[in-house]
Amino acid sequence: MQHDIPAPRSSQAHTPSVALWQHLGQLSALDWSYGLVLTLAIVLLTVNLTTYPVPWFDEGYFLSVAKTLAQDGLYALPDSAGPRMMDSSIGSGPTLIVPIALMFEVAGVGMLQARLVAVAMGVFALGVYIVLARRLVGPSAALGATVLLLAGTPEPYTGFVMLSRQALGEVLALGWFICGIWFWLRAHDNRRSRWRWLIFSGLAFGFAIVTKSQSQVVLPIVLAAICLADRLYYRQSSWMAFIVPGVVAASYAAAWYGVQLIVLGMAGFVENMNMLRIGAATISPGFDLSLVQNAIGALWRSGFLLWGMPGLLYGAWLSRSRDRSGLAHAWVLALVVIWLIWFVFFSIGWARYGFVALALLPIWSVSLIYATIRSNGKWVRGVVAVAVVALLTYNSYPLLIGIFGPQDNSAATFSAYLNEHIPSDAVVESWEWNLDVTAPQRFHHPPSLVLYQAIDVMQRGKQLPPDAYDPAVGQAEYLIDGPFSSWTGIYRTYIEQYGDHLVSHGPYTLYRIDR
Repeated sequence: MQHDIPAPRSSQAHTPSVALWQHLGQLSALDWSYGLVLTLAIVLLTVNLTTYPVPWFDEGYFLSVAKTLAQDGLYALPDSAGPRMMDSSIGSGPTLIVPIALMFEVAGVGMLQARLVAVAMGVFALGVYIVLARRLVGPSAALGATVLLLAGTPEPYTGFVMLSRQALGEVLALGWFICGIWFWLRAHDNRRSRWRWLIFSGLAFGFAIVTKSQSQVVLPIVLAAICLADRLYYRQSSWMAFIVPGVVAASYAAAWYGVQLIVLGMAGFVENMNMLRIGAATISPGFDLSLVQNAIGALWRSGFLLWGMPGLLYGAWLSRSRDRSGLAHAWVLALVVIWLIWFVFFSIGWARYGFVALALLPIWSVSLIYATIRSNGKWVRGVVAVAVVALLTYNSYPLLIGIFGPQDNSAATFSAYLNEHIPSDAVVESWEWNLDVTAPQRFHHPPSLVLYQAIDVMQRGKQLPPDAYDPAVGQAEYLIDGPFSSWTGIYRTYIEQYGDHLVSHGPYTLYRIDR
């Protein structure tokens, strides 16, 4: 009987490792460039994560809510006088706080755990940013836009990496806005499944609204503006394409307020809404020349005129075509322009409040650079290349020094002292919310109304009145004067009268109260 003899196996058998190398060998230079840039992003987002930037007031504000949610099941600011349930001053919503609380439950409470969640949110935002940029300007320009985004700006709190290294809502809100626009464009491309994509778009916009309260002001105007532009100029879509996302987003926001009503009851909800009105008037006070100067100063320090304005003008130019491509650019343009108008003329002018608009401009800025290079000779290309390298170096220098330079570990050192030397059941007066995350004491804080008053007067170059708050109401045994409280001077008189200095670490000083 004759048997078939199997052929000998080649030494080049397709083992998983060989297949992997074959796949890598098929990648283009552009693919490798994307891999290199994403690797760079991970490095920039994780090195010295707990110390740069130094933990501070706003980040601690949100993390203290996440800690309370993880440990006590309460969505509240902690306070020795009792938790402040769903306080209206919590400017970033559950889309930020709940994931961090889950991390705290699984891995324990700490700054590293919180910031790793923030980094994950930054990676999400970066991923959808690349997807949208590739659609708008192509893969090569999208890669360049990503590099410019990662380089940041000379104004730290308008930079993507800087904000992605902290538990703040700006980067996550940007990611949800991008998702909302991209889903809407998908609905426009896929007529059969358009309703599903429109609903997804509304959900993403709803997440953006809940993530960052300022979005509630901007998003309705953006939707109205792009709807009007389409009906009068582009004529590419329908009324329902704008109504459905708007209704879904509004329903999501309404559901969040409904949860607050159920938890707080009518009386507590009304009180919270009154405080929210006061807070909104503080953060978005309307036209005020001194605050306009704050915002313009932030734009100037960011280098907006150098790298942002040319991109903005080019984005407007790309939006002129009355087709799907023009409408796609118009979506982003409407978000950028309306956000900038709000930031400059109607907000308090803090630099990071302009982030969402500024983060989108590299898409057009780099596309303009590519167009200039393609349409000119070698001499112009050389000049542009040198200018781009100089711009990236200038923009990224403060960020690189902050990440890789000497680190300020005073917050962790001070927290360690509190853990070792101060009883965990002691009442401590403090306005440094980041210490609530890393120290076990029962902290008493000035109320939200005092915070709004401090923001209102300090941003106008004035001083908080000495009678704005009486630290004695907390009946604290100790008092901490840190970066925020020393900036406002809220404890200065009280310390002079009753403070007994115990220890200082960097900007933090601990006093025993002797009354």
